[in-house]
Amino acid sequence: ERQLQNTAATVSSEKMTVLVSSYKQHRCLQDVIEKFQTCSKVIAEIRVNWFEDGAPPAKMFGDYVVGYSNATQAPAVPVVFDDLPNQLSHRFYPRPFSTQAIFSMDVDMVFSCGALELALNTWKKQTDPAQAAVGFYPRYLPPNEYYHCK
Repeated sequence: ERQLQNTAATVSSEKMTVLVSSYKQHRCLQDVIEKFQTCSKVIAEIRVNWFEDGAPPAKMFGDYVVGYSNATQAPAVPVVFDDLPNQLSHRFYPRPFSTQAIFSMDVDMVFSCGALELALNTWKKQTDPAQAAVGFYPRYLPPNEYYHCK
């Protein structure tokens, strides 16, 4: 049976959780995780929708993942893999998060820390942020080093 890890001791509105959906795109996922380690000012944690059978490869992700033993130091932004059934509808599967703001994205898109900070600040300015959505139309962005997995 698949289990979800509850990392939400308290819920914060100061930073966001980045929720990444991935299926058999390990290299792109590794690139996204590494890129977002530089965004600790705005990202509290990275959650990965893991739709594959078996655990994520420790060799690729072990330095960042909460609970993996091969991390030499705590990551700037911790990563949690949520083991989910392989169904597209489960990308929005309800679970506890450590932040109120959730930035949902596909694994093949990468956003700058500045873009994430702009999204978070825009979300915070809403009358009722808990009921607001802020986002981008990423598939319309020109392909370059900042927005697409190589």
